[in-house]
Amino acid sequence: MEVLKEQATQEAKLQELIKEMEFNKQQGLLMAQLAEEEAQQQVYEQCGRSEVLDTFGSPSSATVAPPTDDLAWDGDSWQQVTPTLFIFSSYVSHGSGVVTLAAAIGQPTADQLSCWVWVEGAGAAAGTVSLQRLPAEPDAPFAGWRLVCAFDGYRAPYAVGYRARSAAGRQPAVSAVGRRDWPGPRGQLGACLIPSDWASGDVDRLAEFAAFHAAVGLSRLWVYDPAPGRAVSQLLLRAAGALPTRLVRWDFPLRLETPVAQRTAADLLRRDCMVRTSGRVEHVLALNVTQLVVPRRHDTIQEMVRATEEQMRRPGAASFSLSQEWFCTDAKDGPYAHKPPELTLSSKTSLLSERTVRGAVRLVRPEAVADPVSAGAWTTPDERPPQLNPLVAAVHLYIDCGAEAAAQATAFEGAAVRFKTRLVNAPLFVSYKQIRDATLRGDPPAKTNGTHHAEPPLPLPVGGR
Repeated sequence: MEVLKEQATQEAKLQELIKEMEFNKQQGLLMAQLAEEEAQQQVYEQCGRSEVLDTFGSPSSATVAPPTDDLAWDGDSWQQVTPTLFIFSSYVSHGSGVVTLAAAIGQPTADQLSCWVWVEGAGAAAGTVSLQRLPAEPDAPFAGWRLVCAFDGYRAPYAVGYRARSAAGRQPAVSAVGRRDWPGPRGQLGACLIPSDWASGDVDRLAEFAAFHAAVGLSRLWVYDPAPGRAVSQLLLRAAGALPTRLVRWDFPLRLETPVAQRTAADLLRRDCMVRTSGRVEHVLALNVTQLVVPRRHDTIQEMVRATEEQMRRPGAASFSLSQEWFCTDAKDGPYAHKPPELTLSSKTSLLSERTVRGAVRLVRPEAVADPVSAGAWTTPDERPPQLNPLVAAVHLYIDCGAEAAAQATAFEGAAVRFKTRLVNAPLFVSYKQIRDATLRGDPPAKTNGTHHAEPPLPLPVGGR
């Protein structure tokens, strides 16, 4: 009898001990959760503006993809919410909610939509939708939109979904999200490559574009492409051999048959570029494959930026404005004259002087843009960003001018680039700095053809074969 009582007493004590351990466990979990929320709040406060989320897919497959040093896919594609409303990229904005870049025909309203956010360990929670139309040209067939899904809580969601209220029961269109550090690594320079006509000769310039910009300091390249085929994929791999390259599937869902539609889509791409590159690079450019950013007094673009900031006494400037100079690729003394497939941009490149546009391209610091979707990728706190002197740096745009215009183009002394497709992994280039230094040293002039300026001597290939 005494033994049974003793066993009952021991069991009671054991149950009490188990309850106490369970209570302590729950308390520990609660304290850990509170600590996590407090740490998350500190992150928000340190960021001050927004926390960028840029991995896309579905909630079940949402993962934070680690950066790689080769070609990689970066995101899925446009998701359809209604027959006329599509969403693409999303990020968390402090004090606002999840901001999503969208495109729509017509005038969607918030009362037509529902939204949810998914938080790790907490499932889905309903949010409140608000919309803001982005600036667009009056005759644009569609417009960009800033969708906001506001929600309660401090923990950052990993996915957001939107659905039309009239489509109850259907799965929402989902943009899964992943977090990035803020701000971007100092000295890192990125570029987003705007889609071009890959069926034309531009496709052959892709690897050259990557090789040249890697030589002048580009750290990462994001290539937006609507439907990459086998040939384009091979060229992307060649580009990735020059610098880390990520492929973004930009299968824009609406018709782009008119120039205004194409400009509107390009504006949305630049906004997405600002979201996608935030936290990964310190400065970013949006270019097409015919544009080359040429630092003329420095070896790299980063050196040019640092020197300009010191000269202007504006450390950490939000953006710089660069002039764009148009060159004729079909001029008789142009880079393609009588020598395809070589690209030789030398002192004999033809310049259309009347097509020099000041402030055409911006070099932007993503962390300086509080809300990239709302403000626009290239609208910064600076109302008038510093305009770089074309003698310091410029953007070269290479186009076919046509026979009449090409005949009127003037020879441009000392263009900054010279490299060939065959040496894409070891580009040959001549910078203004090298031309100037050679002039000061009194180096003997190069041979001429008797009608044009002398070409500066080529340096040895970088990592030659």
